[in-house]
Amino acid sequence: MYTPWQTWPTLSGQPAILVGPARPGHHSAADNNPFEDSDIYVATRLDDGTWSVPANMGFNDSGADCCAMTWDGTTFAYQRTQFTNSALTDLALIVRQSNGSWQRTMLPSPVNLSTSSESNPHLTASGNAIYFTSDRPGGYGSTDLYVARRNTDGSWQAPVNLGSTINSSQSEDQIWVSRDEQTLYFNRTQGKGAPQIYSSTLVNGAWSTPQAVKFGGQLLPGAEASLTDDQLTMTFALVRPDLNDILMVVSHRVPGGDWGTPVSIDLATTLSTPQGVRITATH
Repeated sequence: MYTPWQTWPTLSGQPAILVGPARPGHHSAADNNPFEDSDIYVATRLDDGTWSVPANMGFNDSGADCCAMTWDGTTFAYQRTQFTNSALTDLALIVRQSNGSWQRTMLPSPVNLSTSSESNPHLTASGNAIYFTSDRPGGYGSTDLYVARRNTDGSWQAPVNLGSTINSSQSEDQIWVSRDEQTLYFNRTQGKGAPQIYSSTLVNGAWSTPQAVKFGGQLLPGAEASLTDDQLTMTFALVRPDLNDILMVVSHRVPGGDWGTPVSIDLATTLSTPQGVRITATH
């Protein structure tokens, strides 16, 4: 997702700041609302390890398009605001057609509810289930993680809360699910604090107690974990209060299974992690 707005000030009650630049193809919000002024872009990793210039996806419009994921570059799951100036979001699937056009389907009730937000979807590799975040009634905290499964006729079952082992009285969000659905990564936020990435594995049909993930031996404030199929490389959003910013970074597993110190995707240099960045695990 790309937005020309710097929204960090909103965390302290200040207005967002328009910083640009206006990327090619960007659809600006008609009402200049920074929280609706977002499009989904894609950047491709080149043979020399650098990244291509991000390109606007063909399915963006003047709404708030956000938080997309795909396994094959053809079918995307993402979130959109329910309507202009709505504070609530819904989940959509969009598929590239043979002629290059896109066909969007908003997920029906009871997956999307008009009275709650459904966000940050993760469609399984099989396409038969979608994991997501929701603040719907009946959860354990302010936002919980759910899964909805698709029937053989294409209809969707009612979402199921992932339970009290995964969800807590805090806020769980931005789930990643392995191809075999045996491993989860997600972030948890306590109150107004910074998010932290956790992981859990399926053992005898039940999720293990989530463990806070360390990077280079440190607990770092981060979110939006995404892993390669072999689970040896992770990209995530590193929260940097010292910079008033959020940086996209990459970490690699080191011998023994731990995660290495994160490296900036843009700069390909090791990031310093000052004392102010470190936080304590909530469990």
